[in-house]
Amino acid sequence: MSNLETERLARAAVIQYEANRGRTEVEGEGGKGSGYDLKTQNAQGESRLIEIKSTKKPYLTARWLEPLEFEVMMTNDNYWVYAVLNAVDSPRIRAFSKTEWLEHFDREELKRWYKFSRKEFAGAEEP
Repeated sequence: MSNLETERLARAAVIQYEANRGRTEVEGEGGKGSGYDLKTQNAQGESRLIEIKSTKKPYLTARWLEPLEFEVMMTNDNYWVYAVLNAVDSPRIRAFSKTEWLEHFDREELKRWYKFSRKEFAGAEEP
C-alpha cells in the first residue's frame, strides 16, 4: 500500500473521530501549503487545526514537523497533532494538544523531530 493511500485512510479515520466527538470538518480549510491537514469545528464554534501523522505500525517512535507546520503550531493555540496508528488495518488515534506535542520537542536539534515512547500510545482510541 502506498504512503498516499495510508494518508487517505488516516484522514478518513480522523474525520470520523472528530464527528464522533461533535466536531465537523470545515470545508476548504487545511491541506497543502496551510501548515495543517484539516480544520474542524464544534457547535460552539471552537475550532481545531489538525496535523495528521500516520503509520502502519501500532506506535510512533519519532515524527517530523515541516517548518510551516511548526510555524503554524507556534502561532495557534488550537493546533493539534493526531497520530493515527495502524492506519491501514485498524486505526487508533492519539490526539496531542500543542502543549503535549511540544513536551516531546528536543530544542537542541535543528530538525523538528519529536520522540515518543510506546507507552504514550496506550490510550489511543478508535475513531
